Amino acid sequence: MPFRRPRGCVAEEQPIPDGPPLQRLTSKELRAVSAQWRAMASRGDERAARVAQALDWVAAVRARGEPTRVKVLTERISLWMGL
Repeated sequence: MPFRRPRGCVAEEQPIPDGPPLQRLTSKELRAVSAQWRAMASRGDERAARVAQALDWVAAVRARGEPTRVKVLTERISLWMGL
C-alpha cells in the first residue's frame, strides 16, 4: 500500500528509507528530544508544547517499564496456545 499524505499537506514527498528498522528511544533519549521541543515552545509555538508534553508522557510510561499492549496480547496468545 503506498504512503498517502494527509489532505492539505504541502511537504515535499520524500521516499521512505530502506534499511533496518529504527530502534526505539529510551526514556532518557525521549526526555532530551522533549527538551528540544520545549525550547521551540518557549518561542510561542503552542503545537511544539503539545509535542513536548506527549513525549514526556511516553518517556514516563517507558521509565515505569509497563509492558505494551502488543506484548501483553502476544503473551496471552502464547499461553493460550501453550507455547
